Amino acid sequence: MIDFHSQPHGILTNMSEMTDSADSPQGLVFPCAFPIKIIGDNNEDFEKEVLRILSAYFPDIKASDFSVKDSSGNKYCSLSYSFEAESREQLDQIYRDLGACPYVKWVI
Repeated sequence: MIDFHSQPHGILTNMSEMTDSADSPQGLVFPCAFPIKIIGDNNEDFEKEVLRILSAYFPDIKASDFSVKDSSGNKYCSLSYSFEAESREQLDQIYRDLGACPYVKWVI
């Protein structure tokens, strides 16, 4: 069982928390298509910083590659992006890098 409350900002720091349990024997098979949703403060800095972080892994990424949705009160913004994940290590590092960003509240 994953304890989401034990992680800062509701972020998993290691993809194996999701895939290495007895409840999930098949896990992820790499490479695979992987959707990610990043939720943070609804401001331009959040979007710029997420783009900067992900461009280290995906050099051709651009803002138009994201699906963007604002919360009903416009306090938060979610950025959704799908990509080809090469390895669990790659996913772990992406989650760690996003989790270290002060504008990011949750990564799912």
